Amino acid sequence: MKRYIVLFIIFVVSACSEGIQIKDEDIVPWFESNKEKLEQLVSVFQENRCIERVELSSMEFIKQACDSESEKSDIEKIKSILRSLNVVLATSYRSADGDFNVSILLYRDRPDSENKSSSVSVEYWSSLPARWKENIGCELFVSLPYKSWYVSYYPGIVGCN
Repeated sequence: MKRYIVLFIIFVVSACSEGIQIKDEDIVPWFESNKEKLEQLVSVFQENRCIERVELSSMEFIKQACDSESEKSDIEKIKSILRSLNVVLATSYRSADGDFNVSILLYRDRPDSENKSSSVSVEYWSSLPARWKENIGCELFVSLPYKSWYVSYYPGIVGCN
């Protein structure tokens, strides 16, 4: 029974279409016109180590690494930026060696998409891990013309090598 519930949830989530309507060739111009907001988003995540995930949509899921009321204003800042960008999800990650990443999901599971994958994110990396550097330029992971910024096409980077 649990398996069926999980499959149903995956089906419902995959049937949703959220985020901005954008074609691959429009990602760089979109990035350029929203660069200041994107950098502001990275800055809020960078300054507040507790916040790991902010999702708008119907779930409005928030994940924090620490349980504190002080993050509320930063969460509201992130939500405001996500709304102004017309996207629904941003996550942050810090590795043990200090690397910092923010991922902003542009769209997810768009059935009418002409793009090569169903999900695309714009990613900020303070220092790109070696395993990812090998994949820059493949069809699923592309460097933007701005330092530390990349586009990642999902499902992941498997098959880039």
